Amino acid sequence: PADLFSEICMTVSCKDIASSDWLSKSDPKVVLFMKKEKDAEWEKVGETEEVKDNYSPSFETKIECVFTFEVKQYCKFVVYDVDGPDNMQEVGYYECSLAKIVGSKHSKLIDAQLVSDEEGKELGFVTIMAETTKGRKSDLLRLVMKGVNLANKDGMFGTSDPYIKIKAIRADGTIEDVDNNKTAYVNNDLNPTWVELRVSMFDLCRGDVDRKVRLECWDYDGASGDDQIGLVDTTLSQIFSGEELVMMDYKDPPREDKVPGNLQFVSGSIERLPTFFDFIKGGIELTASLAIDFTASNKNVDDPASLHYLGEGPNQYQNAISAVCGILEEYDDDKKFACYGYGAIKPEKEEADHCFALSFDEGNPEADGVEGVLELYQTSVSAVQLYGPTNFAEVIGQSIVLANEIHKDHYQVLLILTDGDITDMQETKDMIVKGSTAPLSVIIIGVGDEDFEMMGELDADKGALEASNGEKAARDIVQFLAYNTCGGDSVELASHVLHELPKQLLSYMCSKSKVPPAFAEAPIPFSVPEGDWFTEFYQ
Repeated sequence: PADLFSEICMTVSCKDIASSDWLSKSDPKVVLFMKKEKDAEWEKVGETEEVKDNYSPSFETKIECVFTFEVKQYCKFVVYDVDGPDNMQEVGYYECSLAKIVGSKHSKLIDAQLVSDEEGKELGFVTIMAETTKGRKSDLLRLVMKGVNLANKDGMFGTSDPYIKIKAIRADGTIEDVDNNKTAYVNNDLNPTWVELRVSMFDLCRGDVDRKVRLECWDYDGASGDDQIGLVDTTLSQIFSGEELVMMDYKDPPREDKVPGNLQFVSGSIERLPTFFDFIKGGIELTASLAIDFTASNKNVDDPASLHYLGEGPNQYQNAISAVCGILEEYDDDKKFACYGYGAIKPEKEEADHCFALSFDEGNPEADGVEGVLELYQTSVSAVQLYGPTNFAEVIGQSIVLANEIHKDHYQVLLILTDGDITDMQETKDMIVKGSTAPLSVIIIGVGDEDFEMMGELDADKGALEASNGEKAARDIVQFLAYNTCGGDSVELASHVLHELPKQLLSYMCSKSKVPPAFAEAPIPFSVPEGDWFTEFYQ
């Protein structure tokens, strides 16, 4: 299967950098350090070039790294003033998560303020843009060319049967064939349009559309051997511009009296397998909601044995919220979470409610950021009467409504926290099947010491879920994990439970034939593989 992580590069620029030189302008460079745990040591990942005498440099050297959605990756961009090979003075730094950059509009974080250990000093700003690396190994060139007034190699009583080849030109000038680089010939035609070439971009030009390649035109002759008509060294950028490519004679040196004819672009694209990063950079937001189990099996909130006990340290519910929502909030502009509870009796009510706003205001169920969610949880858990039973269907149904009614590019993620198996299994399956056609994923975390045996039925790893009416789920949208599986490690918990989310988003985009916006906007357009590319490449 294709990798779910993305190799990306970051372009960095600075503005109004503070000077550390008394007699001249700064000579800045930026170094990126990264780590995967908050308390780990910083590791150098890459650096830009040094720019001479410039307070507001735009660096040409891009810094490459690997983006992994389900892991919180910490970044530290340090700006130095270079005074010599072994003499660099730190001007300031900026720390953030990689997700903050990727999740910004167009994956561009603008004018982040540099800081240092010295307070009150204006140090300048840094702008960071994440983008995919220039080429991917799976990229496929799809190219249709035509010949224009080709030279006839078959004399007065015949007409050429032309075909073309595209070849790699290596850095040392070596010309190499690559797989599938030859079209079929066209009978008796000096102005042919050839069938589509499909060639690996990596093999041809290492994914670089500005690297030289060679087009050769030949006349097929099964009896005496093929004759070369002409050739032209060009780039894919030039080919896709549509200009006629004037071939030269194939002899070395070329014979000036020979006019081989021209080649011209007809249609084409670079076929590229979309990634999670492509859709996020293209403006897709992850809009998250969560539902918390307030059934009596959790035990009374004042009991130290309760799963909802609010003691000195965070309980499992709080840890799970912080770990998972802390990653999801980076991919939502407003960082708001719709927060619901289920299985409790609300204040001044007599019956259990299986989907109620933690704010007790059904028209405004949202909290601001992770801290807002935690505050709302602490307030509501002390205000309700824990009851039962444990039912999921209503909260999933509410998320389906949210997924289908928000009028923007978004993908809904529902986090359900529960302390035991459910009593409305078939109704829950019905809702999951219904939600499988919506932009929705359901993440379920089991807290406490139950074995959660029934939850495996919802994960559907062994086959599609089936509704009571016989309809099967269009795709897998559920991921379940027991909290104790990770031994209380919140980083590992988030990594495990969010690992499937990029794949689920991609399955939805494929099912709806959606293409990342940048694909169509590229100078050389990208196309997606034909048919069900998700099943073919990611399953």
